[in-house]
Amino acid sequence: MKKSVKIILLIVAILIVCTLLILFLYKKEVHSYNDLDKYEEYLYKLRYESDAQSRLFIFPDKINKDKVESFEYLVKDSLLEDSYLFYIIINYDEKEFNKEIQRIKDIKRVYNGKNKYILKAENLKYETYITICDGMDIYEYVMIDNDNKKIIYVFKQLFNANNKLNKDYVLNYIVPRESRDKFSSGYNMYYFYDEYGIGYMEGYEDK
Repeated sequence: MKKSVKIILLIVAILIVCTLLILFLYKKEVHSYNDLDKYEEYLYKLRYESDAQSRLFIFPDKINKDKVESFEYLVKDSLLEDSYLFYIIINYDEKEFNKEIQRIKDIKRVYNGKNKYILKAENLKYETYITICDGMDIYEYVMIDNDNKKIIYVFKQLFNANNKLNKDYVLNYIVPRESRDKFSSGYNMYYFYDEYGIGYMEGYEDK
């Protein structure tokens, strides 16, 4: 083997080792936010100013702070892709409860005349509606506690929620094959795919 080739291979190996070492040693800090007065600000930031694979339209745009049982917005820093957990649990009176459920059921996305709708998950403890369950640890969903007029809203992306949420509120679900996106092992209501399997989240009407 020529000396120049050996040098190139050595440089490549050193770069790979250095990259892996940086990734291993990088301290992933978790930032937690729970100021309800900034709920709308957090929601906007996550929707439009982050690398979240969602628009979080399953979440209410405005909230009544007095009805909120629990809320937290967590971000885990990463060199490659940040991780997120955004959840809020809200108690409703009966009229607002029914109105909010209808809003959730009516959520859809439109792109180039194509529609995508929210999915209803079957055989779970709570009535559950899903906008994202993509098989790559990204989920967005609501669980509806009809007995207590309570709705649990959750978005998580590459974040272990087991230590933050009641285990009954952590979704463990596989999207049925007939409901999956054409080029995916799951479903993301916000993405539309072209004939080459390239997904688009930007540039379509908000419905």
